[in-house]
Amino acid sequence: MPIPASTGHSPPMYYLLTDEAGKFMGIWSAVGILPQVVGITIGGIILQLLRTIPNHFGYTSLFLLTVVYLVLGTLAIQRVRGIR
Repeated sequence: MPIPASTGHSPPMYYLLTDEAGKFMGIWSAVGILPQVVGITIGGIILQLLRTIPNHFGYTSLFLLTVVYLVLGTLAIQRVRGIR
């Protein structure tokens, strides 16, 4: 009988019950932390470069870049195969 995937933000239990549980937990941790570090760095650079343009264009461009990242992330995650 297959083990159902969890509905929360944790990895599905199927992966935790394998011999590679530590590897999957490390990947899960990196996937959660790296976007925060990279996003703050890129956002700060964009705001610093566009600070002289009026009407808060730096923040507008930052939000537009976020939409681009959302679309790219959606396209990337669609290629991941689910548990069958």
